[in-house]
Amino acid sequence: MIIQDFVKRAIDQDKRNYFEETVVEKFVPNELKEFYERANPVDVEIAMDGNAVRFIPMSELEDFQAEYSLGESRFAFASCNGDPIYVYDEKIYTCCHGIGKVKDELIANSLSSFMDMID
Repeated sequence: MIIQDFVKRAIDQDKRNYFEETVVEKFVPNELKEFYERANPVDVEIAMDGNAVRFIPMSELEDFQAEYSLGESRFAFASCNGDPIYVYDEKIYTCCHGIGKVKDELIANSLSSFMDMID
């Protein structure tokens, strides 16, 4: 399963990365539910494409949405250099934070493709 492989690779990259199973809140989109149920990223930062990506734990997700104000159709679950990484139309995007209008930049066509990008 891609989630288990991702967790193993994240821990191999840095032994301090910590995941745990959790109960997923209703506001989490379907694309992320299984990930958070099986591998809630309690304290996880990994290198992806040469950049540090911090995954947001379930306990912080609601506040994280408010911090980035991406609207109801985009759901942020990680950040890279202060920019949000989010699900939108079942794909994974980022955008420059703080410039006003959201300009989606495609990262991966699915969450599993995104997880495969770990260095």
